[in-house]
Amino acid sequence: MLAASHPRADFGIVDLRTCLRAEPADESAAMPMTRTIEQIVRVSRMAGFTPELLNPAAQSVERLRHNAVILLPVPEGIGGNLPLTEKAQTALAEFVRGGGVLIFFPSRPPGALLEQLWRAAPASSSMTEGIIEWPFERGRMIASSNDSYSWDSPKEDLELNLAQLESSPVSEILTALLVRAGAPRSLRRAASSKYNSDVFVSQLVLNEDLTSPARSHACVEDQLCGVALISVTNLSADQPAEESFEITDPGAHGARVTPATMSFDVTVPARESLLLPVHAPLCSTSVDEHCTDEVISSGAELLGAERDGRTLFTRLHARRCACTWRVSPQRWNLSLTSGLKAGGSRKPANVNSH
Repeated sequence: MLAASHPRADFGIVDLRTCLRAEPADESAAMPMTRTIEQIVRVSRMAGFTPELLNPAAQSVERLRHNAVILLPVPEGIGGNLPLTEKAQTALAEFVRGGGVLIFFPSRPPGALLEQLWRAAPASSSMTEGIIEWPFERGRMIASSNDSYSWDSPKEDLELNLAQLESSPVSEILTALLVRAGAPRSLRRAASSKYNSDVFVSQLVLNEDLTSPARSHACVEDQLCGVALISVTNLSADQPAEESFEITDPGAHGARVTPATMSFDVTVPARESLLLPVHAPLCSTSVDEHCTDEVISSGAELLGAERDGRTLFTRLHARRCACTWRVSPQRWNLSLTSGLKAGGSRKPANVNSH
């Protein structure tokens, strides 16, 4: 599954360092770009979004469309002497043409092939709260003159920046801009969970669309599969980490006004990583084709599952586990500590976990 998946991001950021037509004259000229990108990434993460860096000069338009929203920062000092490459300009224009949303700030990026994007732009006098928005083909353009990130100092302790984020109205600028553009917050910490700089959480989703109700519930033998995996890494040298977060359900079917969410509570030992399954099938190719048994969510790694008649054996790895499984035709919750077995009459099949 890992080879056929990609990190799930809420929006993309054009990495100007990779797609300019000409290299900056020296390192000092490149520093504003590097600092701007670092600040946007940090501020967006602190606001609960998961960004990824994009290189439209090398990546396909199809790859760019993994994101519904792309930010194109234009730091002061770049000017018209350093436009994006023609390939990057073309890719971004096609991204918007196909239905994407492109946000640029604080000024218009240079480039002849981007001019088509400005044709329907309203006059700057119509800007409301520092934002102008207009359609282009199937997508949208958003121009912003607001500064939502320069207050962040990468040299300062992250907790100090978090305190400033929570106490300052400037923290709402980037959030409001991304929400307006339609960027989701697909993975967010629970309100009760304190930020831990030693813990990194990301979500891996399959490259192909498996959100259809007709998707397969069978895995190739000895192969991990599912709609998504949650990667949780604890970099601490000696302290276990307890993390609580929720994700937007990647396996939800159909359009919802309010997307379904899934909650996770996980304990990760020091210097360890866990890959938590989401909608992972508990069927095999030898089971009835109508089998829909699955691990909906789990706070433990699923190492394997075997059946012996009506008994389902699963192997889990974690210090503790809070799991939600669906064993046809019922949905049930399982909580256990490492080394314990779980079973009960309310399950349609006996389930032993070890």
